[in-house]
Amino acid sequence: MHIKSNQFTVAPAIAPNYLSTAQDRQVAADSLRITRNIVSQSALAKYQPEEFKPGVQYQTDEELTKLAGDIATTIFIL
Repeated sequence: MHIKSNQFTVAPAIAPNYLSTAQDRQVAADSLRITRNIVSQSALAKYQPEEFKPGVQYQTDEELTKLAGDIATTIFIL
């Protein structure tokens, strides 16, 4: 976070640095894998879930991390 002005009406600059550490990137890739595992369970079969993003063709940590960054969102307004 960087204060850009001493005026309260000027919002600070916020750079959250998502996926900037190895641990962040691993959590992102693992989260997608866990979600895939949950959706593949027989209890959800009747709903016929289909992965739209990032897509089942992406499997490596590097691919999943990049795509997690592309599709991720936050509850904070930047």
